[in-house]
Amino acid sequence: MEYILYSQAKLNLFLHLIGRNEKNYHLIQSVMHFTDLSDKIYIKKSDELKVKFVFNDDIIFPQIDEKNNSMIRIIQTFCKKFDLNENFSIFVEKNIPSGGGLGGGSANGATILKFLQKYYNLEISQKEQSELALTIGCDAVACLHNEPILVEGAGEIISKYSFDNKIYNSYVLLIYPQIFSSSEKAYTSFKENHYEFSEEIKFDNDIKIDLKFLKKCRNDLMQCAIKFFPQIGELLDFLNSKSDSEDCLVRMSGSGSSCFVLSENRNFLTQIEKELKVLNREYFSLICKFV
Repeated sequence: MEYILYSQAKLNLFLHLIGRNEKNYHLIQSVMHFTDLSDKIYIKKSDELKVKFVFNDDIIFPQIDEKNNSMIRIIQTFCKKFDLNENFSIFVEKNIPSGGGLGGGSANGATILKFLQKYYNLEISQKEQSELALTIGCDAVACLHNEPILVEGAGEIISKYSFDNKIYNSYVLLIYPQIFSSSEKAYTSFKENHYEFSEEIKFDNDIKIDLKFLKKCRNDLMQCAIKFFPQIGELLDFLNSKSDSEDCLVRMSGSGSSCFVLSENRNFLTQIEKELKVLNREYFSLICKFV
């Protein structure tokens, strides 16, 4: 029997770096939500463990190792831990750009982890599930949740959060400028350049996640991404210049390079997308919704 799974792209509506822990990992605060841009995964039992990718023609992807990726690693880790057969055949229609700050690889691994838990009918605690997800990366813990979340610690502390209805009802113009931006390099650059940490936000019932709140926040990795790739700064400048008169949010997601505009006005986003095609025909863009 073949199963069809979907792993959604995440957006960081803001990303603050607030310090480092005893292991020298950066401590973050970020509000994330997931969009209807997704990779489609076909999985079934097989005589061997193998993964095959087919890529969206509109997106430039780096070479992805079909023998060493988040899905292979999580299957091997999971099946070794619980002494299970690890042979699956996986076929992935890849639509989430790699190196775009959208958590594509992490989402793939997290989706397979949730599948394995159901497939083998195992009762696993949330703590144990998070520990397994951490073996493929901090973002994978967040990608276990397809709902609005506050992410803290080194990415492993997850709290559910509600948004203002204006955000839920908004559309997202997502732009990937065909640039692979390395998370590792961005965080290393932040450290080496001694950029200033953000102050920790004390989240409580009085804090409302709305546009007013989000506009007071920022993405602390933006300056690092722009240092490596000035085109990201040029894209953000263009988006901001088009958004002055609109009640919307312009931001880079994660460590880049994807940027987005969040607005209730779909026609406004459609117009920006048309102008983007004039600015650079190679950009991948999509108007999407939150799941």
